[in-house]
Amino acid sequence: MSKIWRIIQISLVITICHEIGHGGRLLRRNSTDNTLKYSRFAYSAYTSLSFTDNSTLVFRFKTMKKHGMLFYMDDGGVKEFMDAFLLNGQLRLRLTMGSCQRQQRFINGSFVDLKWHKLTLQRTSESVILAVDGSASSYVLCHGLRKTDFKKHGPLYVSYFPSQEWSHIKWTFRDSLWSSLKFGGFEGCMKTPKYATGDEKFRRARLLNSERTKPGCRDACKDPSFGGKCHNGGKCVNRIVRRECDCRSTGYNGQNCSRVALVDSMAGLRFSADTIGPYAEFNGWPMPTISELQFYFKTGSRKSAILLYQDNGVKGKTKDYLEVSLVKNGYARLLILGNRCPKTELLIKRNFTDNSWHKLTITRRGVHLNLSVDNISSEIISCAQPPRFSALNGKAQSSLFMGGIPLLDSQRNPTIDKWSKADLFSKVSQESSWFQGCIALLRYSSEVKTYENVKLLSRSNGVWENCSGEACSSSDQNKCEHGGICVDLVVTTQCDCEGTGYDGRFCERSVNQTSTATSDVKNTLSTTAPDHTGPSNNNNNNNNNNNNNPSGSKGEATARENKKARNDVSSLVASPGWYLLVSMATLLMRLAVA
Repeated sequence: MSKIWRIIQISLVITICHEIGHGGRLLRRNSTDNTLKYSRFAYSAYTSLSFTDNSTLVFRFKTMKKHGMLFYMDDGGVKEFMDAFLLNGQLRLRLTMGSCQRQQRFINGSFVDLKWHKLTLQRTSESVILAVDGSASSYVLCHGLRKTDFKKHGPLYVSYFPSQEWSHIKWTFRDSLWSSLKFGGFEGCMKTPKYATGDEKFRRARLLNSERTKPGCRDACKDPSFGGKCHNGGKCVNRIVRRECDCRSTGYNGQNCSRVALVDSMAGLRFSADTIGPYAEFNGWPMPTISELQFYFKTGSRKSAILLYQDNGVKGKTKDYLEVSLVKNGYARLLILGNRCPKTELLIKRNFTDNSWHKLTITRRGVHLNLSVDNISSEIISCAQPPRFSALNGKAQSSLFMGGIPLLDSQRNPTIDKWSKADLFSKVSQESSWFQGCIALLRYSSEVKTYENVKLLSRSNGVWENCSGEACSSSDQNKCEHGGICVDLVVTTQCDCEGTGYDGRFCERSVNQTSTATSDVKNTLSTTAPDHTGPSNNNNNNNNNNNNNPSGSKGEATARENKKARNDVSSLVASPGWYLLVSMATLLMRLAVA
């Protein structure tokens, strides 16, 4: 029995010692512990590196942030120090060593391109040479460098300084501290610093402590911990420590491109009934061969009114134009005239003056034109030559007007001739043709562009911005859950889920639900089906080689992908100490049975 307890004691001692040496962590076979991802205010502290005569330091990093500290080390706060910063994408090295006091050198270029870069520092008896990626380089000529060896003093700090050390360390240059505080640290990925003296092999610095860092350098767009995907055609952009959605040309914005973009006056324009001749002027619709125009309107007035008007800006009998109006009984009417298209009328016989939001769309597909309101479509007409509104540069030749037209020009003269062809002057000069209500979200689309909001150029008196304020007051519309905020989008509502930990239409779905389930499966695999083959020396050698060449060759990349695929089956490999404990327990069970 005493032999059994002795075996148990020896096993526990070996296991505890081994786990202390390895930080008590489970190690991955394809370990990326030599690379850390730094978020804002993250830092790492390493044992100071030997930087004596004929020595070399190597730092590998990649980032998208223009400003941040790469590293800092000194001689214990006496008189000598060295630091490296990214400033507006350029690399700056500063040092005080030997006869060199407050020397600094810049490496021109931009190193914030999401690519790996290699900073190399070489020290001779009289100089310090710095280079980035083996090409751009500079040097500092100093005398009396042989006496300096940072290895004997305080730690080497990467990215930032730990707050508990701010008042304890005698900074030779406090500007290093102030600058790191100002920039919030380096944001990106950095491999463990390496150093060598003479012809020795490079060795990694030993990590003492780190905070707010993550092992590896996973693409943020593939990391489920960031939660949510880009909606409505938005493209995910990898920012290393976060991901962003590029919502350009989608007509949406917000964290996930899920919020309708309300730009300029597209939060709605309110046309007053108390002003004569209200109108709003927008960039014109070029009306290319494949295109659509779309907007929303709301009115409770049963009077006839101009909703939209545009022409080709040409004076005389050949003027092309289109006009959308609300006419008798609240019907929607489209009038068009083209060079080879006679004056044509499209009519949708339904009352749209019920003070509710309605979506109106004009569609062109080659020679075919169509008007629809709330998916109620008119007949499709065919014109040999529809109205032509674009110039040779593809842009519209004139503005588009909504709610009415200007009755006076810039000289305060009546504009009778300008609107005579469409007989608009006589229409809008009557009070019954002034639009009263709201118009919102005027957008154009074409074969090569999705819906884009249209820029407001001007508006007359009696046209007020913002028709919002009603949608979120409805209990039927405001159904946001888990602290989501109802956003009034004029014609509908959207739940803003940012900062709640939820997404979905009503913030009803936890963003961590999927990643948590995946994590549970991996944890189950690691405890029930460990890989007893153990980490191989070949894998360790490959990791070292890859560290020397972060980009790697095509063959090496393929090998790493194949190895990653194999590791997906059993990704976590327990450290040898745990194997020893399990083996001893098995042996004890056999002895007990015997």
